[in-house]
Amino acid sequence: MKKTIIAIAGLIITVSASAGALNSPARVGPWYAGLFYSTNIASRYWSENLSYTSRFNNFAPGAGARLGYRFPKIFRLEAVAHYMRRLIASREHYSTSGESRIGDGMLNAYADFNNSTHFTPYIGAGFGYARIKYYNWAPAGGRGSFDPYYAPVAQVIAGVMYSLNQHFSINFNGTYWQEIKVHKLKQNGVFIDKVKNFVPTLNLGVVYFLDPLNFNKAKSKDSALDTTSTLVNPWYLGAFLSTNVASKIVLDSNSINRYKNLGLGWGGRLGYRLSKFFRLETASSYHRLFLDGKARFSSGRAGVTPIMLNAYVDFSNRSCFTPYIGGGFGYAKYRVSNMTDTVNPANAHESFDAFYAASAQAIAGIRYKLGQQFAVDFNATYFEQMHVRKIKQNGSGSTKAKITMPTLNLGIVYFFGFNKKEDIDA
Repeated sequence: MKKTIIAIAGLIITVSASAGALNSPARVGPWYAGLFYSTNIASRYWSENLSYTSRFNNFAPGAGARLGYRFPKIFRLEAVAHYMRRLIASREHYSTSGESRIGDGMLNAYADFNNSTHFTPYIGAGFGYARIKYYNWAPAGGRGSFDPYYAPVAQVIAGVMYSLNQHFSINFNGTYWQEIKVHKLKQNGVFIDKVKNFVPTLNLGVVYFLDPLNFNKAKSKDSALDTTSTLVNPWYLGAFLSTNVASKIVLDSNSINRYKNLGLGWGGRLGYRLSKFFRLETASSYHRLFLDGKARFSSGRAGVTPIMLNAYVDFSNRSCFTPYIGGGFGYAKYRVSNMTDTVNPANAHESFDAFYAASAQAIAGIRYKLGQQFAVDFNATYFEQMHVRKIKQNGSGSTKAKITMPTLNLGIVYFFGFNKKEDIDA
């Protein structure tokens, strides 16, 4: 696999560089920048001591930024900085808990398959360098962290961009990222093992083209991309990704256990705008939380699935930005599982029956118009289970639990209707 990645990356980079030389001077508007959110899938590492491959939990979060340069027609180069966090699957042999954190810098090359639609598929590959560190591992010998190390890495990429308007595009891709060679893992300078990481990821983000001139001129004339009209009428639909911050579970009113920041969630919303300033919305989402291991329970996770009815006040104005505040009530399903009790070590990987509870949240956010029908939406919520509920195992038990879950949420909103500028502002 390593030779295949290197061969593909070398071919694309060579062709891209050649294309830039043959088509000089470059067209107007070659630069772009972007941000993205990522999650790992089927991520794993290989250990020489164990001759064994251990897997990490899916859907651990990551984030990154990119700066790119487009050569004429179909080729582009891009520099990317990316941070990933992975949580070890507790069922694995080498460790019952722990995480690894990876920060990398990559140089990628792409071939774009341009066409007359809003969708642009592409393939690419890249090389770079990564800093990798393992934290809070709990193998048979006890909990520990390892020295960071630095490694050359490579990746292959396939994705698609969707043009929202002249400046903005949504970018989705999948990558297969790996260390190019095996590296030594040390603890306080003492050799422990040889390891190698493999990290497939899914990535979703927004790309901003600094100068839209000559970027698919046919699209720039499309009235659907004309931004002189204002979003308005009355239904809208959206999807979002979320991450938790400072979430916690309180057990029996005195044992406070905090969840790790940056757990992953996702959801959808359907809304109706009553007027220029007021709107109602129903939203459903799923959130996955992991204990930080610093209190009574050394490991464990929770799944929270709320269905909420929200009301908002929009501070509409003539700019592209619309701040808003809101609140909501609803009902949520909670499930607490795989908790390891440090007070009673025999209680390893305890799971509890799902329970349901009334829930409430407060919301503050801002929306940015991309065109007549699309907007980027960012908000922060403080979500709370309204009442303490008993959690049971196989129908029995009296442990009482309450979960609070502040989140940060980033998504896209699609407005079904729009009107002329003299109508109400979005």
